[in-house]
Amino acid sequence: MAPYCFKPACSPHLAAKLAGTRISLKRIEIAYRRLSRKYDGIIVEGAGGVLVPLNAKETMLDLMVRLQLPVLLVARPGLGTINHTLLSLRVLAEAKLKVLGVVLNQTSPGRWGQIEEDNRRTIERMGNVKVLACIRIQRSPATRGRRDPKPWRRIP
Repeated sequence: MAPYCFKPACSPHLAAKLAGTRISLKRIEIAYRRLSRKYDGIIVEGAGGVLVPLNAKETMLDLMVRLQLPVLLVARPGLGTINHTLLSLRVLAEAKLKVLGVVLNQTSPGRWGQIEEDNRRTIERMGNVKVLACIRIQRSPATRGRRDPKPWRRIP
């Protein structure tokens, strides 16, 4: 299921280099094709972003184009996300990949407020895409049980 697994939390090309190997898109494609013959649905999770390098010459986008799968773009909701999300959407459109939508995934604690809501609306309007869900960060098990706002919500 996972043709490559690396320990360090860094860009895939660097993680592979530190492990003494090179990521091959062909190897990933073979694993995907094998799984797709066995299962009705496959989710292929990217790592690091649309243009993150996988090796010295190829990016995550090259893998996406090779597999020709629809894309669910996951982005952080806070400051800076409008630019990075719209740029990613533009690159995906230029590559003629189908984008199913965007999920905003909160990765650090904090209030979900005016900035995050405006970012959601702006990404939808300017990116011509639907934000399908907003996922709030979860509290630690020690604080769970206190009245949390809904950790995720589907956008109508």
